[in-house]
Amino acid sequence: MTLIIITGGIDLSVGSIVGFTAYYVGQTLADNNDMSAVLAVLLAIGIGAVVVPLLARALGVQDYGSFVTALAASQIFFAALALLLSDSPDTALPLARRLQQLNTARQHIEKGIGPRA
Repeated sequence: MTLIIITGGIDLSVGSIVGFTAYYVGQTLADNNDMSAVLAVLLAIGIGAVVVPLLARALGVQDYGSFVTALAASQIFFAALALLLSDSPDTALPLARRLQQLNTARQHIEKGIGPRA
């Protein structure tokens, strides 16, 4: 991201890539209780090591504009995150509805509604 901004471009994809990576690594940690934190960090770095060269190729070799590349990558990773958050790819629960459910749960917690621990 820093290199793109220094060269005068704009990178809109960072947020969705970080969000996708954070959720994927977090879900992997939740599914594998014996996974070490070091391995989780290496997994996140590995995802970045795969994604960044693909974006660089789209920018350098294919000569797409940085704005178009960043916007496309942002949408791809936003969609991938939405699929990960869904119950299944066939009946994908839109990300907006999932976020609304989380917000409702947060409001219930703040009001003291629901089961007590």
